Amino acid sequence: MAPTNSLLGFLRGGNSGGGIGSKTLLLNELRNPKPDIARIDAAVDELLDAKVPFKAADLGGGPFNAVYTRGPVLGWTAFTGNATGSRVIKQTDNQAWQDFDPSSNGLVNYGELLGSQVFVQVSGSYQATDDSQQRCPKTVCASIGGGCLRAWGLRIPLPIRGKGLVDVAFLDHDMRVFRSTNGSLSVQVRQDKLPQLLGWPSS
Repeated sequence: MAPTNSLLGFLRGGNSGGGIGSKTLLLNELRNPKPDIARIDAAVDELLDAKVPFKAADLGGGPFNAVYTRGPVLGWTAFTGNATGSRVIKQTDNQAWQDFDPSSNGLVNYGELLGSQVFVQVSGSYQATDDSQQRCPKTVCASIGGGCLRAWGLRIPLPIRGKGLVDVAFLDHDMRVFRSTNGSLSVQVRQDKLPQLLGWPSS
């Protein structure tokens, strides 16, 4: 049985903890060999309700890997799981990550098709839509300027361009939750923290 919101609130000690307890519950379930999707969703929803302060610097720190997705497929995670629904992404699956650079407002999206041998990578920039908003959810506009398919050492340019809005719904120094306008949601963990937080092998 999934925990109720009141139980989650008790376990995390209320919103004053910035969702710390809910984050712990979420990470514990993601480490579980047989994760409970209902528990994951309840913990994620608690994080969204926390409305933690938005710190632009926390978007940086290197790539953040998608470890859980919910809702319609995100383009850069399209080959890591199902097109719709919920999915825990394990270290043995095709990987997808995003790298935001707060110093330049640059971004890189990466998604594997056949592991590291075949992947799509696109790059662009991002900008907050409202500088006065100091708490999550914080809406940013991402602009993609180009990309490529890399397959067994070959590089094939792709005519990928466009803009889109995404809410930074939760953010701290090693985890973030992005929510798109189409209802899709992505929980991401900083790549260099995956061994510590989820027990993944060090790369």
